Amino acid sequence: MYIKSKDNDKFKLTKSLLTTKYRNKEGKYIAEGQRTIELAIEYGASIEFVFVNERFYNDPSKGVLIASLKESTHVYILDDSLFRQVVTTENSQGILAVINKKKMDSEDFNKNKHKKIVVVDRVQDPGNMGTIIRTADAAGFDLIICIKGTVDYYNPKVVRSAMGSMFYMDMMSLDNEEARRIVDFMSGAAYGVNGKVRRVSEGIFVAAPKNIDITGDTMKEHVKNGMDWNFM
Repeated sequence: MYIKSKDNDKFKLTKSLLTTKYRNKEGKYIAEGQRTIELAIEYGASIEFVFVNERFYNDPSKGVLIASLKESTHVYILDDSLFRQVVTTENSQGILAVINKKKMDSEDFNKNKHKKIVVVDRVQDPGNMGTIIRTADAAGFDLIICIKGTVDYYNPKVVRSAMGSMFYMDMMSLDNEEARRIVDFMSGAAYGVNGKVRRVSEGIFVAAPKNIDITGDTMKEHVKNGMDWNFM
């Protein structure tokens, strides 16, 4: 199907997802770029539909990917002038996906699964947030908690910077008290050990029980100094 009208419902939905308000309302977000979408498929992300521009659709080298996408979702060709309105990169690769959010809240915290967590406190830069997600994934962390006021981790620039890690990482956005309860549980008497909270850099903390390593190369060279849990 070829879409060339700005009044098309799927185009209007996708354009609205450039804002946090409508990402929250619709429970969906945008992922751009071929490799990001290949990783979304690999990790089983719930892809609602895909837009490609004519150049991408007519490129013989993209045929296998398009065929794979058509097996599980809808692929639409979007007019170039409209496509440029729903991407955030100047030199787009010509493909984006609308993906359903993986919804998580404090009730989804699992002490048996989430042994090492990263807490992000009001970091605003999307590129930095994406790097945090990517680094936490590579370093073997199990959960990222974003304190409310942190950049939306479903921002298209965050998704692109995370390079696919967000399809794998568990992430949740919590207020101070919800996050504190989880960290207090991990680092306190509930584990029967003295836990640890370490400051990675401004606004970024890692937490784990005493018997779980959060030093050395765990967050690459960035983990430097221990400090009390004091985000507010």
